[in-house]
Amino acid sequence: MQLVYCRDIAEYVRCAGAIGRLLIRHGKLSVILDSNGPVPGLAGIFSRARGRKYFKGPHRPRLADLTDTELVLYGP
Repeated sequence: MQLVYCRDIAEYVRCAGAIGRLLIRHGKLSVILDSNGPVPGLAGIFSRARGRKYFKGPHRPRLADLTDTELVLYGP
């Protein structure tokens, strides 16, 4: 599973336990999310090797907003 949009990572961290329990009941064991480093409050693995996000223009896209990225538009 991939977190495509969230207004604030802290909101996801607050609800991650409930979301995780729901996803496990549906056979999904992990969630990939956009971050610049390990996220405090979440257990998991951080890797810089995958998921680089390139952008054009003066404003960097917000974290956890992948709505207009090629991964979401075209799939993995």
